[in-house]
Amino acid sequence: MIDIVRNILHLVWVIIPIPMPWRNVIFVLVLIISLFWLIWRALPWLLGNGATLFGRITEIIFALPLWIDNHLLTKKRREKKLEPLWISYFLGDLFGFLAKIIYLVSDQFKKISDSILEKKWFPHKNFLIFPSVIILLIWHFNPNSRNWWYSFESWIVSGESKPMVSSISPEEFVRNYYDYLNNDHHSIAYNSLSSNFKKNQSNYNDYIDWWSIKVKQVNLDNIRIVSQNANSAIVDVRLLYFMRETQKLSKPEDIRLFLIWDSQNRTWLIDSSKNI
Repeated sequence: MIDIVRNILHLVWVIIPIPMPWRNVIFVLVLIISLFWLIWRALPWLLGNGATLFGRITEIIFALPLWIDNHLLTKKRREKKLEPLWISYFLGDLFGFLAKIIYLVSDQFKKISDSILEKKWFPHKNFLIFPSVIILLIWHFNPNSRNWWYSFESWIVSGESKPMVSSISPEEFVRNYYDYLNNDHHSIAYNSLSSNFKKNQSNYNDYIDWWSIKVKQVNLDNIRIVSQNANSAIVDVRLLYFMRETQKLSKPEDIRLFLIWDSQNRTWLIDSSKNI
């Protein structure tokens, strides 16, 4: 059942290739409409028809022991002109009473179901406008909440459910990356690069030569998320290098980092970069 829901959501996600947070808004609107349809159409229909079916099944169940009693006990006693046993009267009255109660209850459920189905089920516009506005406000004023949406999107796209605690944001990843460099954890920082980056843009010796010998410290002056989805992200940073040779800060350098998501290790990797 969960896989069916994920496949439907995946189809919606593919058909509507629009950026965040508008994908969030569309998803929530579809979810609200679906819930209203479920509550005001699917559940009442199941309630009414389920109650009717249950009533008929119980009638059959109650009729079975009475039929057995009539054909195996009462019929033979009447052929011998004997009165039926008291248990036959008792069972007849008991099952008849229970069947009547169940019929009244199922009939009441059916009436309630029919009255609900006659009403309009589509949600009022306020139920659609308010959540949309709230989502947009939260997205822009509480960036930490974005991780949940990207984790959910990753589940839709890849089928992998990534807990929020293990889904580091691109901004946090980039900050950690430069912290590693400033704290001389060059090997850890180097492992934050993708194999493509290591192969085409920076081998280990050149990497160490730059960050360990030439640069004493790098200041992350500004960071901005350009775009992000479940599998990739683009981050713009402004860096100032404190060079060992000159003992001065360099001019600000604007760099665009292209990140990819490493699903196996549940972290981001720098796949390429360029000056902007």
